[in-house]
Amino acid sequence: MHFALKDVGDNFTRSTGTKLAITFGSAGGVKSKFENGEPADVIILPKPDIAALAKAGKIAPDSVHDIARTALAIAVRKGQPKPDISSLAAVKEALLAAKTIAYYEASGADGALAKRDFTRLGIAREVAAKARLWKSVQEVIAEKSADLLVGWQPPLLSKAADYEFVGPLPPELQDPEHSTWTAGAATKAADLEGAKAFTRFLASSESLAVFTSKGFARP
Repeated sequence: MHFALKDVGDNFTRSTGTKLAITFGSAGGVKSKFENGEPADVIILPKPDIAALAKAGKIAPDSVHDIARTALAIAVRKGQPKPDISSLAAVKEALLAAKTIAYYEASGADGALAKRDFTRLGIAREVAAKARLWKSVQEVIAEKSADLLVGWQPPLLSKAADYEFVGPLPPELQDPEHSTWTAGAATKAADLEGAKAFTRFLASSESLAVFTSKGFARP
């Protein structure tokens, strides 16, 4: 969301006059803080997490909207040949060949999915031995030295100055549910109707155009 939400938020402010205070964090971190009582008006998380919060009565069900989808992808440092990632065997070979692999720690939705995929490919131990784990979006942006990056497509596309985008991983290594970003208004929002208006705006065609321009897909 870091790579598109500011532009979407600016459009909402121009349209409504409502100013936004946006806080970014890993999916796990955001969900945990919200469950522990940290106040928020609108939450954006992977679809299953928003569904769980709505079931628990923390998110207004009529405010829930899917807003964009992304995919787990790979990028390589500029100057290196692009690996073949068209099959599970090819992805496994590319990961084993890389000297260093950077990806988000498990608190991030992409990190959790990446670790699941490494285990599925039978190379979790080998990848862990040469991993550089990101703990914040700032670390993702600053990354310049790892040979290969695994993460959501938008941040990897944004790193064109230092890395070549290779493409999304094969469908067998994707998780459409956890790759769909969903917004919901907190039942205890200071202005519930205003929060619902923002979730509707996030799901609008205007906002989708911004998301797709940053590398997201239609939800």
